[in-house]
Amino acid sequence: MLKRPDEAPLTDDCSLAFGIFSTHHGQNHVALIYKCEDSGTMLLHHAWHRDTRNHEWDGKYYSAQFKNLDIELQETLADWAVDVAGRLTDNAIPYGVFYNLKANFGSDGKYIDRGDANGHTCATFLLDIFCSYGLPLLDLWSWPQDREGDRQWIQKMLGYMVDHNVLTPAEAGAQYFSKIRRFRPEEVAAAATLYVDAPLNFEAVQEHSQAIADQIRLL
Repeated sequence: MLKRPDEAPLTDDCSLAFGIFSTHHGQNHVALIYKCEDSGTMLLHHAWHRDTRNHEWDGKYYSAQFKNLDIELQETLADWAVDVAGRLTDNAIPYGVFYNLKANFGSDGKYIDRGDANGHTCATFLLDIFCSYGLPLLDLWSWPQDREGDRQWIQKMLGYMVDHNVLTPAEAGAQYFSKIRRFRPEEVAAAATLYVDAPLNFEAVQEHSQAIADQIRLL
């Protein structure tokens, strides 16, 4: 299902993939793998608050290619990723457990910070890149609110954000009881394999995303 980290994540007929691995914190982390005419294989991912990284492939990630996307579309989207990456130095992206479901990158690749306490996880960062490009991967409104495990996750992340001065205790308290749609890294990774020509709904990705989570946990 997934390519191993010691395998080349991209082939001559594929310019885009999602990469995923389990971190030492017991969470999964997802990234965009891309290549374009002026670069080798690159990784673009949102690591933490105002810490979005663009660097050469590092061999850490299991990967899933976008086999169902036209290669020209893949190449132009890779160019868009370069535009986004080029804005990171002067356009730091906040971390946030709540994701504004609008497209949040402008036509120039600049992130639009709406000042509403929303931000990105590693997963919603990638969803937003594709959505802002005009290629929504998931039907976001089909995701349930407050699934089992989501409340524990948001409590843990809000605690991290307070500890690292991303949020004040008052700001975290205001978000504490809010309902959330959580888009998990493995669900986003599944979209690379499953997406064809329309956004995928929640049920469409669940079996595949669970298989991805199981695979990277076992490897």
